[in-house]
Amino acid sequence: MDVENNAAQKSDSFVIRAINVPLEFFENRDMAKKYFRRFGKVKLVMFKPKRRALVIEYANEDSMLNALEVAGEYNGHVFNVMRDTETVVKKKKVKKDPDPDWTEDADVKAELEAMGAFGPKRNYELRSEDMIVDPLEVSQILKNKQRKWKSVSTSPKPVKKKTFSIEDKFKILDARDKLIRIKLKKNIELSKASPTVGTCPDMCPEKERLMRETQHQVALYEQDGGKGMNPRLAVKQYSRSSADQEAPLPQELRPVSVLQMTMGYLMHKIVDLCDTPDVSIAEWYHFLWDRMRGIRKDITQQELCCQGSVELVEQCARFHIFCSARLVSEDPSVFDQKINTENLTKCLQTLKYMYHDLQLKAESCKNEPEFRAYIILLNLNDGNFMWEVQQLKKDIQQSKEVKFALEIYSSLDKHNYVKFFKLVNSTTYLNACILMRYFIQVRVSAIKTLLKSYSPRISQTSLPVSYLTKILAFESNESTIEFFESYGLYTDVERNRIILNRPSFSDPEYAYVLDRAINLVESKRKFSLGEVICGKELPPRIFENHVPQNSFTDEGYLQFTQDIDEIDSVMKKEEPVKTMEQKEEPPKMFGGPNIFPPKPTDSSKVGQNLFAPKQGEHVNRNSPNIFATSSNIFAAKQSEQPSRSSPNIFAQKLTGPSIFAPKPNENIFAVKQSEHALNQSTPNVFAPRRTEHSIFGQGSSERKDDNNQVSVAKSLWAPKTNIFGGEITPLIPPKSAENTENQTAREETPSQTVIEQKRIEEESKQLKQEQERIKKKLEEERKKAELEKQRLQEELRRLEETRKAAAAKKKLMEDLKRIEEEKQKTIEIKVAVNDTIDCLLNQVEENIKEEKLAEISRRIHDRKLKQVIAKWKENTRRKRKRKAIDFNPLWFGTKTLQEEADELRICSQELTLFSIKRYKKGLPFEIPLKEDKVINKIDLCELTYNLIVKKYLELDMKLHQELFWKITVSLPNELEFGCGLNHVEKVLENHIQWKERNSTTVLVQQSKSSPTVTYCVEKQKGLVINTNRNDTNGFIFVANDFNDDLRKRIIHNFKNYGVFVKIPIVLALQSYDENRSNLKSLIEERIISDYLIIVDKFTSKNLINIIEEALIFLSTKVEKCPPLEMDTLKSFLMKYLCSDIWKRINSFAKWNSNYKNCLKNPNTVIYLYNEALGHLKTIVLNEACKEYSKFPDIFKGFLRSEIPDALPCDYKYFPSFWDNPSYIKYIEGVLNGLNLPNFLENWPPSNQLQLELSISKYCAQIFKEPQASFYRIMSVLLKNIDPDVNFKDISNVKWTDVVELLATEKLNQTNFSLYGTGFVNKSVYNQLITVYDINTLHDYVKCDWFYINNPVIRHKILQLLKDEKEKVIVDEDKFEDFDIDEVLAKLNRPSRQNVGKIKNELTDCKKLLNELEDTFVVHKKILETSGNLLRSIIEDS
Repeated sequence: MDVENNAAQKSDSFVIRAINVPLEFFENRDMAKKYFRRFGKVKLVMFKPKRRALVIEYANEDSMLNALEVAGEYNGHVFNVMRDTETVVKKKKVKKDPDPDWTEDADVKAELEAMGAFGPKRNYELRSEDMIVDPLEVSQILKNKQRKWKSVSTSPKPVKKKTFSIEDKFKILDARDKLIRIKLKKNIELSKASPTVGTCPDMCPEKERLMRETQHQVALYEQDGGKGMNPRLAVKQYSRSSADQEAPLPQELRPVSVLQMTMGYLMHKIVDLCDTPDVSIAEWYHFLWDRMRGIRKDITQQELCCQGSVELVEQCARFHIFCSARLVSEDPSVFDQKINTENLTKCLQTLKYMYHDLQLKAESCKNEPEFRAYIILLNLNDGNFMWEVQQLKKDIQQSKEVKFALEIYSSLDKHNYVKFFKLVNSTTYLNACILMRYFIQVRVSAIKTLLKSYSPRISQTSLPVSYLTKILAFESNESTIEFFESYGLYTDVERNRIILNRPSFSDPEYAYVLDRAINLVESKRKFSLGEVICGKELPPRIFENHVPQNSFTDEGYLQFTQDIDEIDSVMKKEEPVKTMEQKEEPPKMFGGPNIFPPKPTDSSKVGQNLFAPKQGEHVNRNSPNIFATSSNIFAAKQSEQPSRSSPNIFAQKLTGPSIFAPKPNENIFAVKQSEHALNQSTPNVFAPRRTEHSIFGQGSSERKDDNNQVSVAKSLWAPKTNIFGGEITPLIPPKSAENTENQTAREETPSQTVIEQKRIEEESKQLKQEQERIKKKLEEERKKAELEKQRLQEELRRLEETRKAAAAKKKLMEDLKRIEEEKQKTIEIKVAVNDTIDCLLNQVEENIKEEKLAEISRRIHDRKLKQVIAKWKENTRRKRKRKAIDFNPLWFGTKTLQEEADELRICSQELTLFSIKRYKKGLPFEIPLKEDKVINKIDLCELTYNLIVKKYLELDMKLHQELFWKITVSLPNELEFGCGLNHVEKVLENHIQWKERNSTTVLVQQSKSSPTVTYCVEKQKGLVINTNRNDTNGFIFVANDFNDDLRKRIIHNFKNYGVFVKIPIVLALQSYDENRSNLKSLIEERIISDYLIIVDKFTSKNLINIIEEALIFLSTKVEKCPPLEMDTLKSFLMKYLCSDIWKRINSFAKWNSNYKNCLKNPNTVIYLYNEALGHLKTIVLNEACKEYSKFPDIFKGFLRSEIPDALPCDYKYFPSFWDNPSYIKYIEGVLNGLNLPNFLENWPPSNQLQLELSISKYCAQIFKEPQASFYRIMSVLLKNIDPDVNFKDISNVKWTDVVELLATEKLNQTNFSLYGTGFVNKSVYNQLITVYDINTLHDYVKCDWFYINNPVIRHKILQLLKDEKEKVIVDEDKFEDFDIDEVLAKLNRPSRQNVGKIKNELTDCKKLLNELEDTFVVHKKILETSGNLLRSIIEDS
């Protein structure tokens, strides 16, 4: 039986064998499976790497034939594919119950109940078992009884259930889909399943829309003004595949046209929103990513491969390429670069397969070169992709996109960072986006190259920051410095050069986060983002005219579609046409139960029941069965069901003449049969005729088999009428000897049939074994030939390898010999060079010695000659003097030598002498003075550090960790100074060493001690100064003398300084006239704090001393920092308007009952609030704050952080726009909106309803959403009041707590954000900030403006006292006379005292006494304050 089973499996299996397949199939098995799935459905793939072969089993013959015809070539590699008849794929036998009992499904029942009358009704009818033919089979029949399906209707009826909500609609559609799946599972065979073709006409299926709206999964972009989902805006959401997920139905999948409409909607409406500042980039990205994944999943589930689907996947890939550059700096919770790269890789992998499949169909894609280039750019670090590039078509390899990608690969492989960034600068936008992932890698490689090239082992070198920014394509110098510092390379003090120190280079602890490349990458985008992702102009707006599908009527009933009928019709078309060999329901015995239970129809079964009636034929239960004998061979047991491996002996295809061939005078069944009937696949001599009459009816019937051959069968007995028509009469054949013989022959026929069948099977087995033996022999010979061929190839390969090894060895020896020769030549050259150099050095040394000796001898000669000449001159002078005395008379002058010299002096004498000196020196202009020594650079830290720190401590200022000091040196111009200005500038430049920084000439130094002091010495020349800058701490003015030009310079420099700024100055002059200077007047006008005048000649040494002395003087005259602070406007108002003021007011109210009564009036407290707001408004908008000096901009780069550690902070962190008039005006508008209106309702109210109405009206007048504020205010007012008990006490409630709550709510509902103001990009802050004077704020905090000195409070107190005085009436008549004896008697009378009550009264009394004492103390302080105030007024007057 096993041999028979194997033979049957071989004949039914569709197995092929592939030999000499590519090695890639074993390295990547998915690649092999995908390759063979192109030709049809693959059931199994077996890999045999040792034989380099594959065995593939297909599900049907068409797939196998297609593979045999087309397969055999993969990427240029050719291999053999043949039919495999030897391999037997063993299958696990599954024993099925031939007739399972039908059980009721609770889920199906629930769904049918949910849909009302939707679905077919089925009645179940149990067979009657009154008649038992064979007693041995009774138990088996009872075990196998089943329920029969009796289909009443297969077409759905109108839905009777009405829907009232979205959830009801979703349940109805879900039930409909489950019923459709049940019918699909019943009708569709798995082997004939094909890809589902989508029919959804909307961007989002209707069922998903209802489900997501029910589960509150509606995205922001799908909402209609916050009122739920808009069906016209809904887009299908991506859902992950799972093992328990049902296969999608056609109405759940979108065809290509709908997918294109969906993508067009996203391109037109959603994609370009990322450029809008108010849009959340996280919501935008996750929405588009999810919806595009949904589009790709629909393409995959439908197995789409056309130009439209390729274009959609290309657009998804462009989207991920764009996001890799645009969202690179976002938080990982918003954008994950790794996940984005995985999605991009999947898109590109899908495109590769689609391009290949379309290429097989002779279709080309115009964008294939672009995306082949993206694949290369994504794998630049993997050199194996070059093999894949070589497999591409020539036109793609020669395309400009692929050539550019190969150039990028070449530059990256050769570490040519300059060429890399030049290529990035010249490429397209999307190429630059995808290349951003390599920026850090290339820049780190560039740093290593620079360190090897420019940094020796010991000394350090530096490169300009601007140069590195240019060659490495950074966005700015600051980003360049930040990148280098993250890798351990820092800048110099001026922060304009990077120090290349090789030992300090190290990788950062945390990976460097790349920022957006706006200048290099994002500036390339010339079109809208939708056009960039689309790759062309945007498609037409088809989605605007599209109306979403609605399966429900206006009344809420389901509009039934023909989905189920269409599925039934399709399934009927796919079912094979039933032949005469198919199983039918066996007939029931006349008058009793059916002994052949019905079995499910299966076209794959071979054995057939001999007595299966035609489907739908009625069988009379009361008619007797003529074959109802216990020896009937066809009464098979119920449990014996034929299987495919052991078919029924009556269902075999006969290879010879049938044993049932008719013989003369042998059998009553000797009827003539057509010759074609013997060739049928499962002939049956007792097969019933498929006619509307019974098997014993009159006439004959024709039937057609698969080959359209007609077979004719006649009835055994041919009565004129059917025995099943009319009355029920038993049909008994006549008894005769012939009938007896025929009966005996019928009984013996089965055994003969079995013997004949066994003989035929043995012959077929022998024949098949012979065929297999021959095939095996041929296969062995073929394998031997292949092995011999492989052996020869291996031998040739070995010989070739030996030859190559010998050649390589020979070449290696030649190279070694050549290297040795080159080394020898190099050594000889070095020796010759060293000898030559030694000779030259010796000769040079001799020449130098000779020159030195000649120089020394010449100097000795000159010195001696000078001495002789000097002696000669002295002797000559003496002789002339003696001669003059001897020959001239003696006389005495009346004038002094100075007066005589002045008489000889002429006006042009100085000019003449100056010209003589200039002529002798050969200079056309001024004559520089001779330098005494080398000028060293000034060290400001050593010169002034201790003085500045000491001065800050003397000023009682808070000593910060960071101190800043700026001095300005003002030089004259050429017209003012005249000759010698170049000398002065040169000396100062050599001493101070100014450098250009931010369009100014400055020197910046920073101390290393703590606290750190950062110095800045700025250079100014003439009247060309920046009048907008008032940030210096001192001036040094250089001039010849105190003239009008110097005065102009002083006035111009102090012109822009505020009235509160006092600055010390130093005048460095060569000459000074006290009568002409008027600096004391500047001190009196509080323009300068102090001054120093230094007069000396401007020689090099003197100038250096002057500057150092001036710096020392200025460091001792440091003024206090501006008394300004900055805080956020909301925090400032919350503290001084909602917290502190009401605490002080409540504290004062405890000790003054009249003041406390004033606070019970709502309008009085509201007035105090508005007045406090006015005071704070004056402080915030104080123009005097602008009169203080500003923090120098040059120092902002030296702050430890751009953001202060805490708020409020000092003037170092002020933004540039804090004193902008438009910003001040905007803050004024915000403050004006915080005023509270007057309370217009009557107070106190008479009842609770009136209280609620008045408070609700007032809240509606103040707030946009007054409900929450109303409840909070009511809770404050009724905190200690029960409306049903003591509502009248509402008049004693102070309104301070209520107004404090109103102010807090008003601040919380006010917008303090900088967004939308135009100043958000100019600062690191995102909220409104305010700058205020600390002294003014302290005066406001200490002042009791809200107390009794306030005119409104004073007026209110006077009014209350007046009303109270009118009410107090002393009624003397109420005092009655009393008897003293009676009072004493009452006192002596024993009474029962309440101890607890007395204790409570004593406690209350103590409290009152304590409060009284505190009141006395407070009143005493108030009186002292008033007395002091009056005393000061009297003294002033």
